[in-house]
Amino acid sequence: MRTGTTVFLLLAPLILAIAPAEAQQKGGFGGFGPVFPLWSLRDLNPIYDGQPVVFFSQGAFFLNGFYFGGGSGSATFYGKSRTVDRADFRYGGFIAGYRHRISSIFRLAGQVMVGGGKLRLESGRLIEFDEGFFSVVPELSLGVSPSRWLLLEARMGYFEALGSQAVRPLRKPQLGLFIMLGTN
Repeated sequence: MRTGTTVFLLLAPLILAIAPAEAQQKGGFGGFGPVFPLWSLRDLNPIYDGQPVVFFSQGAFFLNGFYFGGGSGSATFYGKSRTVDRADFRYGGFIAGYRHRISSIFRLAGQVMVGGGKLRLESGRLIEFDEGFFSVVPELSLGVSPSRWLLLEARMGYFEALGSQAVRPLRKPQLGLFIMLGTN
């Protein structure tokens, strides 16, 4: 089932691209917001605890609905147990997607980020976990644009971490809320 979901989300920008062409539009946008991965440190080791919230930012330029750019994020762990002194999770990469104007205020978008990241956990002077990974993050979003320069988006995606066996617990869905500024 995960493979089917991943394939669908990877193809989402192409599915949206079939939509009728609009008048030529070009511009750029940037934004930020929290991403809530649906995994915790406990998934890596039962003695740990802590829920990540990733603060993510991205920027892109677009032409006729297609957009290309980049993004990166870094996590803060809430409810972190005392067994972990320091937890560091960050990722980023190249973003490609398509945004379709459903109506004058609603937008539907699909995007894929391809890049990499790292997760590191420390207890005292001991490094408990230190893994880099390649990542693919497909997402679908629904946005509301109350003005020409502002877009509020809710996103749903799947974080696919590729690398050693140790990063497999990171392969989970994620949710995000974004404020995008620029040409919408």
